[in-house]
Amino acid sequence: MTALTLTALGARCLTVTRVSAASALTRSPPVMSARMTMTTQAAATAAQKATTSTASGAAAAAATAAGTSGAASSNTWKYVATGAACLAAGFAVGRDDLAINKRVMPVPRTCCESDAKADALVAALKKKLGANCVITDANQGSPFTVGARIGAGGQTVAVACPETLQGAIDAMQLCVDHGVAVLPQGANTGLTGGSVPRDTRPAVVLSMRKMRRVTPISNGERVVCLAGAGILDVNAALQGTKREGHSTLGSTFLNPSVAGGVSYGSGGTQIRKGPAYTERALYMSVDANGKVQLTDTLGLENDGTADLFKRLETGENLKETPSGSKTPAYNANYAKSVTKLDGDCSRFNADTSGPAPNRMEGKVLILATVHQSFAEALSTKTLWVSCGSFEAANAVRKAALATPQDLPRSIEYMDRDTFETVDQAGRGLVLLIRLFGMAPMGSIWALRSRVDSLPLPYAKGALDRLSYLFNHLMPTITPGELDALGRKRDHNVLIDACDFGDGEGDRLIKRIEDATKGMDVDIHECDKASGAAARAQLFRFACAPAFTTRCYGEGVQGLSLDYALPKKHDTCPVMPEGVEPLIRMRYGHFGCNVVHEDLSFANGVDVHACKMQIKAEVERVGGKLPAEHGHGTEYLAPPPTQARWMKADPLNMMNPGVGGTKVGHKYTGECGLSHHDCDH
Repeated sequence: MTALTLTALGARCLTVTRVSAASALTRSPPVMSARMTMTTQAAATAAQKATTSTASGAAAAAATAAGTSGAASSNTWKYVATGAACLAAGFAVGRDDLAINKRVMPVPRTCCESDAKADALVAALKKKLGANCVITDANQGSPFTVGARIGAGGQTVAVACPETLQGAIDAMQLCVDHGVAVLPQGANTGLTGGSVPRDTRPAVVLSMRKMRRVTPISNGERVVCLAGAGILDVNAALQGTKREGHSTLGSTFLNPSVAGGVSYGSGGTQIRKGPAYTERALYMSVDANGKVQLTDTLGLENDGTADLFKRLETGENLKETPSGSKTPAYNANYAKSVTKLDGDCSRFNADTSGPAPNRMEGKVLILATVHQSFAEALSTKTLWVSCGSFEAANAVRKAALATPQDLPRSIEYMDRDTFETVDQAGRGLVLLIRLFGMAPMGSIWALRSRVDSLPLPYAKGALDRLSYLFNHLMPTITPGELDALGRKRDHNVLIDACDFGDGEGDRLIKRIEDATKGMDVDIHECDKASGAAARAQLFRFACAPAFTTRCYGEGVQGLSLDYALPKKHDTCPVMPEGVEPLIRMRYGHFGCNVVHEDLSFANGVDVHACKMQIKAEVERVGGKLPAEHGHGTEYLAPPPTQARWMKADPLNMMNPGVGGTKVGHKYTGECGLSHHDCDH
């Protein structure tokens, strides 16, 4: 973002000077090429000179007018007054915009070893993929280069959007041959900066979003997904089969990619199904000789690579091999594991179990995966359980986890700050979804990213501030009885109790009722016919975006964390001494004991220091941070996790710097964390 300093000499002379800055919540817009970097710098330099000259002229004019004892015309005074007004307005705009964009970022360096080399790579990509598949314009590229919460301002040579599997391989090899790193990207819904450019090394964003085919196989028991396919695409492909896809996330309305879920091991709400996991994949890596290598564990019949690609891209003649049908396409042991309330964490990003590409965080590039689908429930009862204490909420949790057979489909927790934030800042988003459905939300989110990246004052967060301003004019998200329950108590649990033909849902509800007898608890069944159940689920999904909207609306800093606590842990981690958030939203996947915390802080607070203190407290009680959003550029991955990634990508050509690995060729140079804090 830029702050604008406005100076004027007369009403007809107005100069605009750019002052680079970035915020603690999000960062400055990306520079898409060396040519654009140089042009921006030159323009800024010229504007600075013009401003200095204009300011000097204004001062001289004022001095002359003052010394001419009545000889100055009224027009001269009008010019001086107008200039002073413009100057004052400029200072006000600059002050306010700098408050929004307060963390100063380094000026982006040139995109690679030379401009000629960048030009050569872009030309080669356009020739191989087609000009329409290569983006070099900063504004058009912002949906790919600006992170959902973190990441922008990095050295982007181009955004490549291949339309075929072979095109993705060719693009990867071209980047390696030109010595430019690659950032694999699905839907760019990540929250830790792991799939967008950084200012540490030039890179090409390799977006797989154009390849979104989903093909059900084996009577719909499994689905074959190309790398750009999203969660909504999977469910659309399964319509009419009485089966449903694997994941439901808080960001489902953005259609996050299935491949991204595998890469990060994201879990979402579906406790019966476990985190995103499959041992059946087609992915590419770069070997020590700089050659792209394919690994195929899809377990699908084919007559060679070209034939396999054709079948995957057309969805025709996709048949499982006998051995492929027996290879796990989900974590079948998760339901049993999560109900064992011991000192282990149910799931977390640094877990090194299972083969690649699981939890590889962009150190290999997924081309296609096979995933298990699941039978739809015969009936579902959605419960809103309002609890007077965290102890009572945990009694609900333990009752829900009593047996693997009767697990709810989901069990989600929200505290009072969460309820109030969604109510105060999330009504607009939910209203959009209710009116238009989830399908167009990805396009709306892309528009939001473009507005955020405009080089104008107040552009960053402008739509969020407007949404916050007019939030109170929109209808409440939850119907009256749920709204009253949310306001009545500090702890709320949202449960989908499902029946699959054996009375599982009714047994679950009976156990919850028995476990909470005598406690300050209300169990309310949400009416499905009136839409109350759907509105309750939308309320939960709005938590994360509502927090961002509230931070912009209130002009404060924001910090978002996700961590896993030991399964037996039943208390809330205390805030370390000196960490004093303005609001502390705690919500998450209660059955898995995976917690999302969104905390706002006053301006001037060192948010990164607070984050490290909270991380230490989580780890002190046996927790793991991060749990499902990935290490990205924010968190140092443990040595075994880093070693696994480095073995898969020995030249460090893919996603360099992720999880605190070194950013240079063959893992040389500086640490890849945004704060270069590689000791934590």
